[in-house]
Amino acid sequence: MKEAFYTVDEEYRQKQYPRGYFAAIAKSGRQGGIALVILGLVILLMGVGLGFITFLIFMDSVKEGDTEGMVGPAVFMWIVALLFALGGILLIRMGIRRRKMGAEEWIQKSAKASGYPESVIRDFAEQAVESDCIRARLKTAQIECVLTRDYILYENLMDLCVMKMSDIAGVYWVSVSDMVNAGGKMKTVYTLSVGILSKKGTYHIIPAAQKNGEHLISLLMQRNPAIDRAEGKVLSESEFDRIKKGLAG
Repeated sequence: MKEAFYTVDEEYRQKQYPRGYFAAIAKSGRQGGIALVILGLVILLMGVGLGFITFLIFMDSVKEGDTEGMVGPAVFMWIVALLFALGGILLIRMGIRRRKMGAEEWIQKSAKASGYPESVIRDFAEQAVESDCIRARLKTAQIECVLTRDYILYENLMDLCVMKMSDIAGVYWVSVSDMVNAGGKMKTVYTLSVGILSKKGTYHIIPAAQKNGEHLISLLMQRNPAIDRAEGKVLSESEFDRIKKGLAG
C-alpha cells in the first residue's frame, strides 16, 4: 500500500512525469474525459428512454380515452427526462473538451483558478517534479496533494488551484456536513477536512484522516509559521466561510 506521504524520486518521476507535470495532468484529463463521455451517454440514454416510455404510456391512455389525471404526471416525467438528457449532453461536451486539452490548456486553466500568472504555474510545475516534492494522500482513495518548496496544490482536475506557501493565511480543521442514505432515510454526517485559505481569495477543503491532516498542517507551518490556526479548534462550515469572506473583503 502506498504511504500517505512520499517524495517524488527518480523512478516515480520517470514513470509519471516523462514529459513534465502538466503533460501528465493532460493524460489523466484525457482518461477522465472518456469516463465523462461514457457517463454522459448513459444519462442521455436514460433521459431518452424515460421520455419514450412516458410517451408510450400517455398514448395508450389517449387511445383508451382515459387521459384524465395523466397530463400532469406525463409533463412532469418529460421534464425529468429532458433534465437527464441535458445533463448527459453537458457531461459529453465536458468529456470531449477534456479529451482535447493539452498541457498548455491545463496551465491556463490552473492559472485562472489560482489567480496567478502562467509563469507562477510553470514554476510550480518545475518544482512538482523535483526530488524534494512531497505527494500526500490524506484519506484512503482520495485525491492527492502536491507540496513543493513554495507551493501546494490539491490535485482536483475540476479546480487545479495552486497556492503559494507565502500566500496561505490560515489552515484549519473543518467539520464538513454531507447527506447520506442510511436505511432508506437521508441522514446528515460530518467528516473532518483540512481547510486552507489563501490571501488571494482561493481555498482548499481536503478530506483527511486526523493523523495525516495534522502532518500536512505541520508541513505547511514549517514553510510559513505565520499561518493562522484558530488555536487548533475544529471550525464549522459557517465559521470557515466567515473567515474566508473576511479575507476576501
